[in-house]
Amino acid sequence: MNHKTYTFTYETKPTEKNIYYMFERLVLPIIISTQYTPYKEYWNDYEKLLSIIKKWIGTYYNTKDLTKIDNIKEFDEVETIILDLMDSCFMINSKYIEEIDIWHGEFLQMWKGACINKKGDNK
Repeated sequence: MNHKTYTFTYETKPTEKNIYYMFERLVLPIIISTQYTPYKEYWNDYEKLLSIIKKWIGTYYNTKDLTKIDNIKEFDEVETIILDLMDSCFMINSKYIEEIDIWHGEFLQMWKGACINKKGDNK
């Protein structure tokens, strides 16, 4: 058995494999939260969050360029939704909202890294 085939080390370097993994880890807790009964009061917020993240995923996979996700208004909206949900859902069950917050942070790091790399390529 070749164990290297099953080994993957995630890094915030904006490679296709890392970006795929980051989006996978970001979208899964959002999807769960949209129907997680203890969060029922906040399902609309999770749906809105999912809608924006799906748009970002589509943009990336259509362009293969993370920097094409450049809607600052959406970035601010996602940040606000996550912060509001952290305040509202943390005491209910923090598992899913914490995962969303962590992987949103990973997205931002990777996006910034891709923007820096792109600027470096344009010099």
